[in-house]
Amino acid sequence: MRTAEILASRILFWGGVASILLMALGIIGWGAPGGIGGNWGAPGAPQAPHERTAGQAVGPLGRRVGHPGIPAAPVYTSVGEVVRAWRQWPVEPLAVVTTGILLLLATPFVGVVAVFVVFVVIGERRYAGIAAVLIAALLVSLAFVSR
Repeated sequence: MRTAEILASRILFWGGVASILLMALGIIGWGAPGGIGGNWGAPGAPQAPHERTAGQAVGPLGRRVGHPGIPAAPVYTSVGEVVRAWRQWPVEPLAVVTTGILLLLATPFVGVVAVFVVFVVIGERRYAGIAAVLIAALLVSLAFVSR
């Protein structure tokens, strides 16, 4: 049982650290002088998957968001778009931030799967069953979110 606790805590800790580092690195890259964030839409800068002008963005209650004529930040709506953004050079900083967020969201799931494997190996049927139910619930919720 102690092995499962140690494994889960390490996965959660290092997953959190890695995700925070990725998000910080992306934010630094976005705001760096001469970085992509400062010249979004300029010749040679990577193009966003869903680029729009900030003046065209509509916020809550139908109000305009941003400043007219200033390009808005990219919007990533799928993991595939994030992967494509990582394949271009230079890497889009907001894709790095998005990767950090996705890693932060995936970390608890990876921890539960790892603990499930440990429980199966050591023969703890009751805890393995509880972990399996939790994994199933997470997968069902993921299926509803992806629709």
